[in-house]
Amino acid sequence: MSAQDHLSGLEFSEVTLPHGAGQGDIHVADETGIVGHLRWQHNIGATITSVAVSPAHQHKGIAAEMDNRASEAVGYPLGHDATRTNAGEGWAHHVGGKIPPRIKAAE
Repeated sequence: MSAQDHLSGLEFSEVTLPHGAGQGDIHVADETGIVGHLRWQHNIGATITSVAVSPAHQHKGIAAEMDNRASEAVGYPLGHDATRTNAGEGWAHHVGGKIPPRIKAAE
């Protein structure tokens, strides 16, 4: 099954671009409601501050697709915050972008 197959039936929101130093946002939903979000802070180089996908929808390419859409809207790859969980560390290296040395976050 391809990543696109996993994304069918999901509705991605429009990317909300911040005005000035604000926060950008994209979320994704299925028929039950919101199943994931990605937020970034624009005043610190479009750095991802939060990404989450519900457990039932993880490992299907949803977070990567949100990152792709947000990066396309911003015009360059989003960066990653230094404070990352174990899962966040693996995901950051999977999608790429600016990845500063890690400060381990509580799981």
